[in-house]
Amino acid sequence: MQVICNVCLQSDILCKGCGNRLKAREITGTEISAARAVHKLGIGAKFSHVIDTEKDIFVIASAADVPKFIGTSGKNVKKLSSALGKNVRVVEKSEERTMIEKILGVHVIGVNVAYPGEIRKIRIHKKRINAEEASRLLEKIFNRRYEVVME
Repeated sequence: MQVICNVCLQSDILCKGCGNRLKAREITGTEISAARAVHKLGIGAKFSHVIDTEKDIFVIASAADVPKFIGTSGKNVKKLSSALGKNVRVVEKSEERTMIEKILGVHVIGVNVAYPGEIRKIRIHKKRINAEEASRLLEKIFNRRYEVVME
């Protein structure tokens, strides 16, 4: 699915349809900015989601589009980072555990679902990582409740 229409990609304003999707929170301002930057840079790749955090912007893309986003020697992701003003991290859309390992940069021992609140407990090895910050990041990316536990 394309984030915004071709007309909105090439202009600085949104059409009524894309504007309504933004108001309904189906898309975010960061996704619009990223889509326009990808189009302007001629990267030729599509993403499923863009998540803006304090430090980074995470681009979730299919396995076929990840190499296009990165480019030769990382030149495309560097240009995209420059255009968006933050460090861009491209993550391949795959199973939850694999994505968590790539996002946090640690080995995941296990993923447990704690009922009734459907909190997912992510068990990782002790590493210099802030568990609360990691939990908030995962919640923002996956739109679920997480608790990161060090073992």
